[in-house]
Amino acid sequence: MSAILEQSGIGIHTGQHACVRVQAAPTGHGLVFVRTDLPNQPRIPARLEHVCPSARCTRLEANGASVTTPEHLLAALTQFGLWNALIELDGPEVPILDGSAAPWMDALRTAFPDGIRPANAPLKLRQKMDWTDPDTGAQYTAEPSNRSDFTVVLDYPEESIGPQSAALEDGFSTTSRARTFSFLHELKPLMNSGLLQGLAPGAGVVYVHPNHSPEDNLQWTEPLGERLSPPLSPGPLAATPLRLPDEAARHKLLDLCGDLALLGAPLHAKITARRPGHVANTAFAQLLLNTMEEKTTPSFPYDLQAAPLMDVVQIQKILPHRPPFLLVDRIMEMSEMHVVGTKAVTMNEPHFVGHFPGAPVMPGVLIIEAMAQCGGILALSTVPDPENYLTYFLKMDDVKFKQKVVPGDTLVFHLELMEPIRRGIVKMIGKAYVGDKCTTEAVLTALITKDK
Repeated sequence: MSAILEQSGIGIHTGQHACVRVQAAPTGHGLVFVRTDLPNQPRIPARLEHVCPSARCTRLEANGASVTTPEHLLAALTQFGLWNALIELDGPEVPILDGSAAPWMDALRTAFPDGIRPANAPLKLRQKMDWTDPDTGAQYTAEPSNRSDFTVVLDYPEESIGPQSAALEDGFSTTSRARTFSFLHELKPLMNSGLLQGLAPGAGVVYVHPNHSPEDNLQWTEPLGERLSPPLSPGPLAATPLRLPDEAARHKLLDLCGDLALLGAPLHAKITARRPGHVANTAFAQLLLNTMEEKTTPSFPYDLQAAPLMDVVQIQKILPHRPPFLLVDRIMEMSEMHVVGTKAVTMNEPHFVGHFPGAPVMPGVLIIEAMAQCGGILALSTVPDPENYLTYFLKMDDVKFKQKVVPGDTLVFHLELMEPIRRGIVKMIGKAYVGDKCTTEAVLTALITKDK
């Protein structure tokens, strides 16, 4: 994997400086954050199951670590077409930059002047769906579509923002420029609650509510860049002029794109969101998962008829395993950080005699073993004489068996190093696929050592 972009700045809520480094990853990897500032560099997949409650932003938690405010970066990556990337972050919050996704889009255009062809197959709806968030009153409608067609409607009664709407079909390039916004009277309470610690000029738009009280503290010289004097007219402050006439609606659309990116693949649907917010966005996205159709094209697009990088004869020069316990047939792809291999599952394998008579199913432990053997090829390729080394399992974590594997299936294994190999310790995240369905996934830790 090679670095494609780097950015650094201050987190709007924590006020902490952080650097972000994005590396393109193989298909099937997904968008994964790595907290490089923490011990063992924990990984946080950008998926809905890792969303946790948070005010005024999206927050992800996994493996004892968290990432706050990823939505602008996720929107930029996925709208540009990059659905598989390793995102290294050396702080708790993604930098706010100018409050929009424009700096991320500029960096992506520089790194990929010819654009990116999305590798993840789209998700599709089975039926129309309507939902209203009981807590906020945000309203969502989703309908089947053959493209991503998102619209945000803001119909706040306050004249400071006024009715406005924005649609994704108008182009994400314009939407990416829309900055985050808040009302002036909200700033002090939010800062007192521990948020907006990184508030600074140029990081968003501040609106004055029509009912703004003259008794409110208006001396925001430092955060807003100028001293305010009442009376203040409803609308955006002079210190934070609008870039776009519909900037508020477009920023809500930007946030919606970032939150829906947590589905893990492009969403082909017509979505209309009225007064959306982060908590409601992610709750609605979770509901959408129950109405998704199966992916119509493989999400793991490897040509199994192509010539392999290694055949079974070459594999046996690296792995010590032999039939009937050699469980990898071919290596299709390999880099310094990942490997892709395959296994054709046949009825001739001895375990099917008893597992199970009349209903053959490949044992899950053997799928994990096959996955580990595939990863072992990557690990042993790092030593000059792999025939003199053995690989031993140390532990398995987060093992999930999602679908049975039967004779006639072809397993495709994808494994990626989670961290550099140190002192012979190898830690990988692995997934096994049959067609476009993930059957098994696990985090595997092993030791490579010389055969004495």
